[in-house]
Amino acid sequence: MDLRTSFSAGMTNDFDESMNSALWSARLPRMSPARAFATVFLAVFLFIFLSSALVTFILPETYTAKALVVAPNAAHLQLLQSTELLKDVSQQLNLPETFAARYGENKTWEDKRVEDLLRRSVQVRRLPLTDLVEIRVYSRSPSEGAQLANEIAETGASTHRSRRNHSLSMPTRSIFWHTIEKRFSRQERNNRFLN
Repeated sequence: MDLRTSFSAGMTNDFDESMNSALWSARLPRMSPARAFATVFLAVFLFIFLSSALVTFILPETYTAKALVVAPNAAHLQLLQSTELLKDVSQQLNLPETFAARYGENKTWEDKRVEDLLRRSVQVRRLPLTDLVEIRVYSRSPSEGAQLANEIAETGASTHRSRRNHSLSMPTRSIFWHTIEKRFSRQERNNRFLN
């Protein structure tokens, strides 16, 4: 008999004996499948819960500021998301210098960089079944977020008013009012027939 075969035969016999021995079963407690599942489930649940709690405490606090604006048409919604509105707000609030100071930079930020940061932190959406538009601003400071949301709403409203007044010339305004008068006169005629 070869030395290798006797050694491997001895190893399998030893392994088989150890698996069947009382010593092996004493090392591993017998668990029912339900208890084993519950133990694994609890371990995974605790790991996920504790890691989520750790991440929550590590992340910086973020505040949300909201402003509501009446926007009856899509043009007003597009205006609130426009690049020129964000540039106006940036200049009025002096954001290039503010952001440079916040992030410890000596040089003021370029307009494109400020616009990118504003686009990531500002969300504009129409509320369903209304003429209201909600402006949400996410910021690390609650006062800065509120100031930014209010400034976007006010600048958007004033820009919309100035565009509307500028685009409506006198003949157009008179046609507009004439159309409204026709509508009212039709309604009055309909009401007379109903009475």
